[in-house]
Amino acid sequence: MLVKTIATLSLISFCTLSYSQAQDSSKGHLQVVPEKGISELQSKYLEQNKKDGSISGFRVQIYNGNKAETLKKRSEFISAFPKVAIYTLYEAPEYKIQAGDFRTRLEAEKFLGEVQESLGSGLVVKTNIKPPLISEK
Repeated sequence: MLVKTIATLSLISFCTLSYSQAQDSSKGHLQVVPEKGISELQSKYLEQNKKDGSISGFRVQIYNGNKAETLKKRSEFISAFPKVAIYTLYEAPEYKIQAGDFRTRLEAEKFLGEVQESLGSGLVVKTNIKPPLISEK
């Protein structure tokens, strides 16, 4: 009988203690202390984005190679798609031709289909783009 009483009291004590600890843990206070320089980096990042005016998006890359072929492919693209923005980039030792400013991969993939039908090749790349202008209609 004594053993049952001690076991019951121990169990009640344990449950009460567990319950009180569970209640106390929800009353904590979290304080985030950023590392030195984080605020400065965040403000520099925001300033750069305001100056640059670019956003994350997608373009269709239609060529990657030497300068002479780049100029030829650029002319072909402009003839086929005169209203689409085109960009020539140089990353040593190669030139890249990218076209369009698409906010979503889906838009870029749709245009890629048109490019492949007309010029034969291309691929979608993630890059910073100029935000497309909103037309008034």
